[in-house]
Amino acid sequence: MQVPNRKLLIPIVLFVSILTMSESMGQKENTYLSVGELYNYCNLPAPCGKVMECEGKTIRIRGYIDWKNIFFKEEYPQLPYEKFKMYDSESKKMVEVFVNPKAARGAYSMIQQQMKTSEKEAFVEGTISGFNMPLMGQCYRGIRIELERSEDIKFR
Repeated sequence: MQVPNRKLLIPIVLFVSILTMSESMGQKENTYLSVGELYNYCNLPAPCGKVMECEGKTIRIRGYIDWKNIFFKEEYPQLPYEKFKMYDSESKKMVEVFVNPKAARGAYSMIQQQMKTSEKEAFVEGTISGFNMPLMGQCYRGIRIELERSEDIKFR
């Protein structure tokens, strides 16, 4: 059996390895991106109206919950959504995590429990969703994370 040209084989193997690593970024077991790394992964800020490559992908992120930006129906029944903000302690970047109504009660009770103890890092798995942000005559594309299940938020 003849071996294919080795000069071509090595670059192809390297390219496939790099492509596989970048596609699964933040999705490998126990691999979580910081909020700052998530911004880099999605190439933010992005142009308004253009869907980003990262939108619709499942991602794992880590960061701290901003205790002043937690909005659940138990405390804010008038709001049409349930969400909280996470931030990166190094880059100070933030991302909103919108919680599916079916998962909200479980997620809220987990967050409340953590508020009683010392601040621990949160680990969230969800889907990246994009939206347009008009701002002072300009427009940018932003992201948020959609949390579907209360089991997809953990603290360590």
